[in-house]
Amino acid sequence: VELMLQWALTDQLKLQSSGTLTRQKYEDFQYLFSCFPPACNPAVTETRNFAGFDVGKAPKQLWQSSLSYQPLAVSGLWLELEWQKVGRYFTDETNTNTYNGHDLWHLRARYQLTDNITLAARLMNITDKTYSTYTSNQVGSSAVEYRPGMPRSIFVSATVNF
Repeated sequence: VELMLQWALTDQLKLQSSGTLTRQKYEDFQYLFSCFPPACNPAVTETRNFAGFDVGKAPKQLWQSSLSYQPLAVSGLWLELEWQKVGRYFTDETNTNTYNGHDLWHLRARYQLTDNITLAARLMNITDKTYSTYTSNQVGSSAVEYRPGMPRSIFVSATVNF
């Protein structure tokens, strides 16, 4: 299920939200599993069928919401607060390990200084949350691998049009 909402709360405030709720399961997925010492003792080679298991590395929820503000009193200014959510998911096809997901907050600002000059800034991951952009493990291994996300970061830019 995918949802999207855009709502002009006032002339200056706008709310936007979108998200996905999924239920992804294998109908029939066979995998040749092999594991050798020292991880498996004795060595194992077998065909496994993951029918009925949740698809690994597929979040059940993805959400994004933002509140933007364009004050009438300050022409050319635009501010936005954004929330992003990645929901819980299994890190492999056996559904034995999970990543609990994460929530991030971002702040953006843009100011049209002149017809030709725009200033912008972004403060990403406001709360400096530790999170993973991708989490997985090999089938049969309990060693979960994480790809760390960016810590709190500030980006500043100026755009000049000629």
